[in-house]
Amino acid sequence: MTARHAVERFLGRLEDLDDPAVFTSVGSPDRLHSLARVIDDRPPATTPLRGRVFAVKDNIDVVGLATTAACRSFGYEPAASASAVRQLVRAGAVPVGKTNMDQFATGLVGTRSPFGTPVNPLDPSLIPGGSSSGSAVAVALGLVDFALGTDTAGSGRVPAAMCGIVGLKPTLGRVSLRGVVPAVRSADTISIFARELWLADEVMAHCAAFDPADAFARRAPERRPVVPSVPRVGVVAARVLADAGCSPAVIEAYDETVAALAAMGARIQPVDAAPFLELGEMLYGGPWLAERTAAVGDFIAGGADDLDPVVARIIADGRRFDAVETHRAAYARQELLRRIEDQFVTMDAMIVPTVPSAPTPAEVAAAPVEVNAALGRFTTFANLADLCAVAIPAPAEGPLQAGVGVTVLAPAWHEPVAITVAEIVLGESRPVREVDDGLVPLVVAGAHLRGEALEGQLLDLYAVWQETPTTAETYRLWAMHDSEPPKPALVFDGDGVAVEVDVWRLTPAALGRFLTMVPAPLALGKVELADGRVETGFVAEPRAIDGATEISHLGGWRAYEGRLPSAVR
Repeated sequence: MTARHAVERFLGRLEDLDDPAVFTSVGSPDRLHSLARVIDDRPPATTPLRGRVFAVKDNIDVVGLATTAACRSFGYEPAASASAVRQLVRAGAVPVGKTNMDQFATGLVGTRSPFGTPVNPLDPSLIPGGSSSGSAVAVALGLVDFALGTDTAGSGRVPAAMCGIVGLKPTLGRVSLRGVVPAVRSADTISIFARELWLADEVMAHCAAFDPADAFARRAPERRPVVPSVPRVGVVAARVLADAGCSPAVIEAYDETVAALAAMGARIQPVDAAPFLELGEMLYGGPWLAERTAAVGDFIAGGADDLDPVVARIIADGRRFDAVETHRAAYARQELLRRIEDQFVTMDAMIVPTVPSAPTPAEVAAAPVEVNAALGRFTTFANLADLCAVAIPAPAEGPLQAGVGVTVLAPAWHEPVAITVAEIVLGESRPVREVDDGLVPLVVAGAHLRGEALEGQLLDLYAVWQETPTTAETYRLWAMHDSEPPKPALVFDGDGVAVEVDVWRLTPAALGRFLTMVPAPLALGKVELADGRVETGFVAEPRAIDGATEISHLGGWRAYEGRLPSAVR
């Protein structure tokens, strides 16, 4: 499908939407068609997400649309789109509108917005979940193919459970937060909603890259996680479910999911839930609340007319914490982290209900803070514990039920493990993708790696990242002297080592243009990969190592960059 057809499809579906609380703003048809034409004019293989439209939570910048964080008086016109949005547009997806949310991303209920409460598409008598309410509803209604939300305490998982879709919460720092209005900046991440698990994973691959301009971005570890053929999955006890107030439907679905995993060969083992739950309580009850005050507290103090009173009270309350309490909380967190880490030594992932029950708007209005806290019982600990997570509907006979779902959690950077376990639960298989032979691979080993200084040169040529393999054990890597920006030299040596590289794909014409950008003593030649493939890639003339420092023992440029003082990088 072309981008133009995808935009037309969205505009047609938008005409039939009778819920004014889903979007806070929508791109004009002229603007959307203009962007679609630009995407359609590019080589199809450089736009792997072409034919997809997506919605964006209204605390994430999209150029041409105001960012309000569900507070009109706070709103501003961004000069540029958020980093993650730009990467998705490069991949061919069209951002069509901004979605409603709990104001300033403060809430898991979806009812704290002056734009109204989006209607739950599974059961209109229930809340949609928040804070990424509009994004989840837009996906569940089929208005968009996927949507971006944010997730601090569960905002990317709770609405997924309430609306019967997939909510993927990446590792903190994996997706850039540049262009995002923060809630708790040290515990925020962009999240992804989709109806299919494989699509959420694919979207993450296109928007996740190290962003040196984001102070909270993190480099992926050099070693990739191993996905076990027989996963060890931790489960919580029935007593924990009862104490959390889980409904009979949630308990039944959880037990059936665990039984299905065991029947499929997973090794099931008990989890001590206490450190997870105790850590989760600290996010709302501890000094991390003061980060919300640091983000927008000065604006809240101005007393704007369109502030949600619950949100304003919560954010203002962060001022009560002092430095001593903050340090004590940090020490307590570290103790809990050690107990959590110890449990992941013997399990690959754990599975919990996403929410204990599905409340009504009336129940939220009667006890807004208490109901919100209950909804986050199994979500608030994830970011403080540095876990990745994916929320999925619990597989069951009959129609989806709002709020009946499970979440798979795994350690940071172990998204492949969490997603694999979720795929087992759902029985979902990925569609077969044909590789366009019109694109040619390019192997890079240094400044053109994803997230490095010259990645933009490849992105400007609409190159598509493919994979991060290693070379054959026949190379040595040197950090060249007086190279700006710093670059390595990859040199063939029959007694060498394997070096981590990235493989990009681009058109032959783009490769020709790229060749003109390669400065001596570097050149493009042939590089052998560990699996025996021989592809075009960066090589170096012998003079490149004059005065250079050998870094082969580190296994790659990313590992070397991680050891450089920040002033040198």
